[in-house]
Amino acid sequence: MNIYPWHQNIWNDILAKKSKLAHAQIFFGPDEVAQNNFSKLLSQTLLCEAQQAEPCNECESCHWYSIESHPDFFMVEDEDATISIDKIRELKQFFELSSHHAGRPKIALILKAQNFNHASSNALLKILEEPPENAYIFLTTNNISHILPTIKSRAAKVSLPEPSLDESKAFIKQQSLTIAEGDLEFFNFSITRYLNDKDQLDLVKEIILELEKGKDLDFNSVSKRWLDFGLPWLVDLFQKWSYDLLLTKLAQQSFYFPNQKIKMSSLVKTIHLQALLVLHKKLIEIKRFANKPVNKELNMDLIVLEYKKLFN
Repeated sequence: MNIYPWHQNIWNDILAKKSKLAHAQIFFGPDEVAQNNFSKLLSQTLLCEAQQAEPCNECESCHWYSIESHPDFFMVEDEDATISIDKIRELKQFFELSSHHAGRPKIALILKAQNFNHASSNALLKILEEPPENAYIFLTTNNISHILPTIKSRAAKVSLPEPSLDESKAFIKQQSLTIAEGDLEFFNFSITRYLNDKDQLDLVKEIILELEKGKDLDFNSVSKRWLDFGLPWLVDLFQKWSYDLLLTKLAQQSFYFPNQKIKMSSLVKTIHLQALLVLHKKLIEIKRFANKPVNKELNMDLIVLEYKKLFN
């Protein structure tokens, strides 16, 4: 677990101000994996007995951390969609116990903090209003707007941005990575998204082979497998595809699917601009509730039906 080069200055700044570190920190940005890695590494560094710019991975504290049994570290990582009030009650009890190492901090890490409900938010707020001594509470989120304003007002906010295109290219060169043409474009040229989600590419290519058929796309070729990464993911894929169709229609250019440029040029010859705009609006509507408990297969069929309407 390492700090990405584009987050190194942020890391250095936090450690330089370690003695004045806010008791609560919210790490936010689009890359959930980067947030989690950053906050976990910071937790281990602060707990490490060597007290250097990174964990020593040799002391007793680092050993405990590596086997997920550090007595002064508490992590909330619910598999459910909501962080329950019971978890925050456990957190409160954790802070009521004395530190295992005298003078060393106790640290709580709450992942996916956007999943607080009203009750658990208020329970955490009570802890933040009277923060325990020599303790830190770290929260990560990819949607900071979903966190209670009163919680945000009591925490330092640390943005962890995605890399620029130049930073992505430099990282690829530094790591000697081999990336197929078009794969990085699908992830908006973000090397972190590519590294985190490159296992999606086989399914992406499978779906695109069907979408390239245009009016000849057969509903029988639409598989439940298309939902392997969730309905929001599928909507996002269709949005990227429709965006490139629109870009091809208007300017003979593509962004996410450069390898399909010739095929797209052929498809858009029979598509009216207004129909593309209608599809774009429909996809936005579906995405608004895609994360909710809806019939995913029914909505997948609806998306495909709306796509086929382009070629009527």
